[in-house]
Amino acid sequence: MELFLTFAALVIALPMVLGPFVVKFTHWVSGNFSIKIVPAESLEQEVRVFLEKAREEFEAINFEFVGYMALSDYTPNISTWFALFIDEQSKTSAMAAVIRQKTGKTLPYYEFTSKYSNNRVINVNNSPTLGVYRNPDKSTYRYPKITSVKDLHDIHRWVTGRDKKAADPVGYAKEQAVETLTEALINEVKLQQQFGYYSFSREKARFQLTWKGAFIMTEKSAFPVKNIRDHLDLGSAQKVITGMPAAGRTVRETGNIVEPGAGLKNEEHYKGGASWFYWIAALSLINSLASHFGVAWNFIIGLGLTQVIDMIAMLSKESSPDIFFQALLFMLDLGFVALFVVFGFQAQKRSVDAYEVGMVFYAVDSLVFLLLIDIIGIVFHGVALFFLYRGWKGLRRLEASRTRQAMVPTG
Repeated sequence: MELFLTFAALVIALPMVLGPFVVKFTHWVSGNFSIKIVPAESLEQEVRVFLEKAREEFEAINFEFVGYMALSDYTPNISTWFALFIDEQSKTSAMAAVIRQKTGKTLPYYEFTSKYSNNRVINVNNSPTLGVYRNPDKSTYRYPKITSVKDLHDIHRWVTGRDKKAADPVGYAKEQAVETLTEALINEVKLQQQFGYYSFSREKARFQLTWKGAFIMTEKSAFPVKNIRDHLDLGSAQKVITGMPAAGRTVRETGNIVEPGAGLKNEEHYKGGASWFYWIAALSLINSLASHFGVAWNFIIGLGLTQVIDMIAMLSKESSPDIFFQALLFMLDLGFVALFVVFGFQAQKRSVDAYEVGMVFYAVDSLVFLLLIDIIGIVFHGVALFFLYRGWKGLRRLEASRTRQAMVPTG
């Protein structure tokens, strides 16, 4: 059992421990990549269908089609196809892209980009994944659930129209599209080189991750940092469209305007919060098993009450071993674990009561760490409570919105 618990801990910690070594030697960016214009007939059926449908939607909002393109040698094990568009009047570029990993996982998305004379770049997209590295001159806003090109374009116009850092927009001619995009990709990786994330190998003609870059890439891509970054990023994207009217989506009689993506934000929050109940339950169970079999470590996000029970069990085992009493204490541990599984299940089923009772229980549980003056335990319990609160708040807003919609006359 000790071997099993050690293995479980390693599985959880594996991405953070081994990740930097894996990405350091398997990830790179080519210094000699090329973007090629390709005919539609050469595209795979799935890719072609997505890009041709996107072309219709982009052209419907007056974007000019530049061409279908392929980028296959930029990074290892990833192929990219995209359709490029420009709007000369607003000096905005756009693309519909399909990224495919060697594993077969496919990521389709749309994006709009505006560049300005002071080098500022504003990008609005619906990619479900968040980038790893930073660019001080670039602001990126993600709306993963916005599947309409027109809706995403409306958001882009709203965001760019209110950006106070932007100067005069800078466009490019249709004939320079490939060169401009190639230059933008090269400048992006060179910027990361300046930050110390990449170094250039002349021998291999490619940009390779430094150890700093490898550790940062791993840290930002692993749980729980990835989850926290994703929540914060989506929240930031929602803030910039606060007050944006959505045509035809006014809630009658209340005068309220439904903000684009507000429902998505709240849904992401309540589902993400519900998952924390499961994490608390799982880590508490591992803590109890570890204590029962004499393994000297624990996860601080786990329940404090189960750790107190485990301490009692350990002390009683040393003084007067009683199998029945030990079993009773372990069953009590399982009861608390099961309770949080129920909280998580009910929270995912949109139960506000489950959220509220679960948060109160976990808040009371935090008193154990407060009494022990365990600062790290208190901080991590505070982080978990923050995400539980966000989930509860998101669910409350969803339910309130549903109630308002039900009151809107349909005739």
